[in-house]
Amino acid sequence: MPPAVDNPDSDALQSNVKSLEVQQNMIEEQLRRITGISSGIIYLIKPDGTFLFVNDAVESILHYRPQELIGRHFATILARGEQERVSRETVLPGYRGKITGPEGAPKLFNERRTRSRRTSNLEVSLLTKENLDCGSCEGDVTGIVSSEGAFKDIAKPGAKKPEMEFCGSQGIIYDITHYKRIEREKHELEKHLAEVEKHDMLGRFAGSIAHDLNNKLGIIVGYADILNSRIDSSVLSELLDKIVRSAQYCAEVTSQLLSFADERTFRIAHVNANELIEKVIRFLKHTISPRVHIKPYYHVDGPLIECDPAELQNAILKLAVQFGDVIGESGDLIFSVKRKKINQSAAREHGFISNADAFVRITIISARLRSSYEGASYEKSGSTTAQLPPAADKYNLSHIRQCLRRYGGFLECLRESETGIRCDMYLPDMHTGS
Repeated sequence: MPPAVDNPDSDALQSNVKSLEVQQNMIEEQLRRITGISSGIIYLIKPDGTFLFVNDAVESILHYRPQELIGRHFATILARGEQERVSRETVLPGYRGKITGPEGAPKLFNERRTRSRRTSNLEVSLLTKENLDCGSCEGDVTGIVSSEGAFKDIAKPGAKKPEMEFCGSQGIIYDITHYKRIEREKHELEKHLAEVEKHDMLGRFAGSIAHDLNNKLGIIVGYADILNSRIDSSVLSELLDKIVRSAQYCAEVTSQLLSFADERTFRIAHVNANELIEKVIRFLKHTISPRVHIKPYYHVDGPLIECDPAELQNAILKLAVQFGDVIGESGDLIFSVKRKKINQSAAREHGFISNADAFVRITIISARLRSSYEGASYEKSGSTTAQLPPAADKYNLSHIRQCLRRYGGFLECLRESETGIRCDMYLPDMHTGS
């Protein structure tokens, strides 16, 4: 056997191959680390739409272990209707024959295109594993997707250069659920601010009208009194009395308008709570949908409370209008007046100490569904809470709470599940002599 001959070229080639292998291993390790620490879901999809790879971020966002999704179709993690909206198979037929350009190109989850035509900023609704397991098809996570096609070189005999073969899609999904929630809350706050500004404008407008009307009413009542003192005819005197009574009623209405605009002085008196609610309902019928049924329930005769009737009436009216808006086009707006015993510990829970042990409770309930209210179903729901629920803030309950505290009362707001909202107002019962 001839002796082995050292080949320098062969040794150099082997050394280069080993060096390339080391570099490849290092790159693969770096990629594994990058995909492992990424906060977004990195995925690879085969041409048939099944997952080939998913990184560990899917566990923290959608609560799947990566191996649970390998081999399953990407529609598994999409909410109802999303696959038809973002899948290449259902979207692209609608674009056949159209020239869109990069800006008008459709956005796809299982993208085939690359570079400027690839998909970016595609918002999708995703399902967590828990939602899918319980049979819900409603998305509980919002993701933003960027994806593109993945290709590999295929060398063919006789070809001058290798051909590109489509081997699937690759992309990343970022969880933007928190930002979408903030965006919705911001929209709600802006809407609420617009409502507050509208009510403020209406209050100013009402005050302006009331001042002008008061001036005219003063002239009418003044001249009617002068005429009444100078004539002897009983018929004319009776007619003048009608004029004065009508003008006095209008003056009462203007007093309500001025109170609505916060431009009048307080007048404390003993007030029949049933009659106060009747006045609220009289005004309310002109401001809410006729399909909203207003249902008063008076469980006690002549309950007396001490307050400025105009202030309390307008505070309740403002709240009732907002409750009517919650109902929408159809439902019940329920008013209830009752006597209620409250112990001192319950009163202290609401941040004040009262000598009264008996209160008049005025309840407002907005029921989106038709209600056969007899008291029982609503009396048992909810519990006394000193803190108002977060959803109550948009009803500006702090104003009516301050109003009630001024007269020794307090406010309780109880949320009804899927039926509307209920508010209980307590004021000391003057019949008890407290």
